[in-house]
Amino acid sequence: MYFGLFLASGIFLVFIAFTIFLPVMVIMPQKFAICFTMGCAFIIGSFFALKGPKNQLFHMISREVSVHFPCP
Repeated sequence: MYFGLFLASGIFLVFIAFTIFLPVMVIMPQKFAICFTMGCAFIIGSFFALKGPKNQLFHMISREVSVHFPCP
């Protein structure tokens, strides 16, 4: 239940950021940034609600998922 609620809220906030606040980003950049950041946080939070916080955190920091950079 919480997964769908968080995911829908996140998608809605990202949609609002791009449709309403992107055209006026020169005037109010903080509104776009806040709306987009909150939307992304809700989307990530939805997967925490789906898998559980401990399992999701371990999955995010595991070596199989980590990004490999060419520099040492």
